[in-house]
Amino acid sequence: TPKSMAETDTCGPPSLGHLILALKWCRHVVGSTDFPKHIVKCVAERAAILLCTEVLLHDEIRDGTLHDDTIRRVNMQLLDLFGYADTESEGLNPKVAVSSHQRDKSLALTIGEDILGIVQINLKHQLRAACLEREEEQKMWEQNNSGWDNATWASSSKRQGRRSPFRSMRKTSSGDLS
Repeated sequence: TPKSMAETDTCGPPSLGHLILALKWCRHVVGSTDFPKHIVKCVAERAAILLCTEVLLHDEIRDGTLHDDTIRRVNMQLLDLFGYADTESEGLNPKVAVSSHQRDKSLALTIGEDILGIVQINLKHQLRAACLEREEEQKMWEQNNSGWDNATWASSSKRQGRRSPFRSMRKTSSGDLS
């Protein structure tokens, strides 16, 4: 994925990353007075529809050139752009779904709720996969950092973790092997 518009000329043929970058640009400049809103809206609508079509085609073809990591990264970027608001499905945390839905408000204002809704319906599987993965990452982060606030640096508590397999041998190693 190109990081800036300057990199797009040297990145080779157009890709999904170029469309994602175009939508991020549209989301960024929507509040700017430098660009006519109708042109930004037109570019954003076309880029969103084309991106949706391209993702669905890649998914249908399932070519072996895409790795799972690439698919996950694209899905996460799609989630950041379009959000996912399906809170009735099993296992989804409404807080995660609502926060990603609020993030896409500026894109919704740019492309309109109708096109955003169509894109969300068509990319439902990709957006749901990214939302579930983000929720899992959040759970893992919370589990890893849950006791961090209460921990003391100079604690005299016993060492936690795996016990030594030689621990039981210390008692019998005093010379009495009978």
